[in-house]
Amino acid sequence: MLRIAYLLAFTPYGLAPDEAQYWSWLANPDFSYLTKPPLTTALIGVSTFIFGNTLLGVKFFALLSQSLVPLLGAAITRHLVTSVDQNKASLWAFALLTTVPLIAAGGLIMAPDVLLLPLWLGALLALIRAVTAPTEARALCWPRWIMIGVLIGLAGLAKYTAAFFFPLLALFIIVWRPTWFKAPQVYVAGLIALLFQAPVLYWNATNGWAGLHHLLWQAEGDDRHGGLATLADFVGSQALVLGPLGLVLITLAWFVYAKHGRKMAAPIAALVVFTLPIFATFLLQTLNAKVQANWPLLGTVPALILAANYLAPHTLTGWRKSLVMAGVVLNIMLSLALYNTQVLRPLLPLKTDPTKDLMGWADMGTLLGGALQR
Repeated sequence: MLRIAYLLAFTPYGLAPDEAQYWSWLANPDFSYLTKPPLTTALIGVSTFIFGNTLLGVKFFALLSQSLVPLLGAAITRHLVTSVDQNKASLWAFALLTTVPLIAAGGLIMAPDVLLLPLWLGALLALIRAVTAPTEARALCWPRWIMIGVLIGLAGLAKYTAAFFFPLLALFIIVWRPTWFKAPQVYVAGLIALLFQAPVLYWNATNGWAGLHHLLWQAEGDDRHGGLATLADFVGSQALVLGPLGLVLITLAWFVYAKHGRKMAAPIAALVVFTLPIFATFLLQTLNAKVQANWPLLGTVPALILAANYLAPHTLTGWRKSLVMAGVVLNIMLSLALYNTQVLRPLLPLKTDPTKDLMGWADMGTLLGGALQR
């Protein structure tokens, strides 16, 4: 409710350029579009039908999705740790996922990532529950795997990167649950997810595979990017969207858990497998192309759950407690600053202002309309 009140009464921002693009596609509805699958535009169509062509109308499902992320993170965490540390771990997960700028502020923008993330976390929650089930029959119950297929199918209608799920699932099964390869439930889940992509595949097949070509174009890079400078820029962007504390904690959690290899507990291993390879993929991509700060969020955001699990059994005292609390406070300050950079704008060079593209469009529209009338 507070975010809705902020949106209706206090925000200095209009639509982001990408949001305006997704909204404009409603004028010509289709099975998919050049840069993205159709779910974002379809949901904007639903919300603008209810709330009109307003900021709330465009952003409603972003606000709803943003609220689900910390709740799903806390729910996943409860399946990773012993009963003694469950409440503490869940609180850490909720705190980290509520305050990181990527979610607290970035989640106000109606974009495919905002829809993709809760669907991905929902599928991960179902998988973690399967991994921690007391019996094989409970782990492989049909409703659970049908739900995984539906959630990843919907995620694929939000953004192509949902395709990471099943290769990573195969990697996890090879090492920690090899008997699952004999279970038809796993393959049915994959088939369901693939069936959801039928409209996207049809659109691409009838439009020269334009979406695929767009993805390849983004991945191939150019002469202006790549190398250590692009890598450093990527790391800096992660420190901004996750907060310095978030980036340090997930790096520490990956190191602490991944060094155990096949000896990792299966639920922890599932989160490592579903986070570290994604982040590593985009990190390596910086060697020949620019990588946007939001691209690896399927790896970094669930990794914050790993970080919460790492913090839970530790009694933070002295400088350690002060450091972690300072990091959470810094994240809150960064997020609040992004909600309104008017107070910081005089201190920032225009080029480095992350919200510069969210302002001025209404004024430009008024001026352009006046010019056209003349």
